[in-house]
Amino acid sequence: MKTFFMEKLKGKTQIKLSKQNDLTVVKAFEKYQQNSKLKNLAEQSIKAQADKFKKFHRFLKFDELILIKDIDKQVVDDYTESLLNEDIKISSVNIYLKYLRIFINFCSNNGYCNTIQIKLLKDDIELKQGYNESQLAKLLEKPNIKKTTFANYRNYCMICFLIGTGVRRNTIVNIRIGDLDFENNLIALRITKSRKQQLIPMSLNLKEVLIEYLSFRGGTAEDYLFVSSYGNQLSPEGANKALREYNRKHNIDMTGMHNFRRSFATMAIQNNCNLFILMQLMGHSSIRTTQKYVNLTIDDLQENYSNINALDTILSKNKKTVIKMKKGDK
Repeated sequence: MKTFFMEKLKGKTQIKLSKQNDLTVVKAFEKYQQNSKLKNLAEQSIKAQADKFKKFHRFLKFDELILIKDIDKQVVDDYTESLLNEDIKISSVNIYLKYLRIFINFCSNNGYCNTIQIKLLKDDIELKQGYNESQLAKLLEKPNIKKTTFANYRNYCMICFLIGTGVRRNTIVNIRIGDLDFENNLIALRITKSRKQQLIPMSLNLKEVLIEYLSFRGGTAEDYLFVSSYGNQLSPEGANKALREYNRKHNIDMTGMHNFRRSFATMAIQNNCNLFILMQLMGHSSIRTTQKYVNLTIDDLQENYSNINALDTILSKNKKTVIKMKKGDK
């Protein structure tokens, strides 16, 4: 039996595992994306991978024949230099490098190429500020319902929702009417970055805003909450553009939906919210992520400072024992 089997193998081309590293960069990336889909990564994450790969592929001059095994440290260094020559922020360069590092690590782990240590560039930590109270006060001025359009009124309600919950833009555009529990004052977040469904409280002011909004918007439990004037679901980009225009009409130069999330976090801390509670509200898996959102101003730090710093606390408790200096004789 064994002899017959060996005879059958004569003249046949055997599969060689070493051929895996002859993959082109493009084919290797296709396998990388396939792996991401099998791991059930969010569609948004897979799209981001493809978008960032385009930059690297462009650097390779869209050459379809370059092998992944030929990508080495020198290629990465040249790519990094090309990014720096584009005059973009170091933080942006590091984002491209992070995506490339994950892709290269995947290829290395699967034997497609050698291991490459890709280090991020040193960058100054930029403190990102959200909207301040005066800006929010302008944006939260309710439009005259008798004179405004549905789109303008919807934008106002979206801002109320964002500053009242701190959710991300991809979450807010996917909230359905049925996710609002007015009886128990809760909101179900079905689409989140972590892909974990979440329940958050609904404040009484937001509840009032949403009930009035729905009296105009109408719809069923399965319909999306925030929609276009024609009742279609808003895309994240469409929502961002709508609020950018809304801000500018109110003479607010700062734009970007994520700034409402930063404001939500900062003001929660200012109002004595426990950091661990804030972590749960924002859907973070790490307290370090939450801390990055909390940027307090110098006024915030100075307020009641004498009540929290160790020096003032100790001296205030031991005033009687403080030695008073007496001026000596002249």
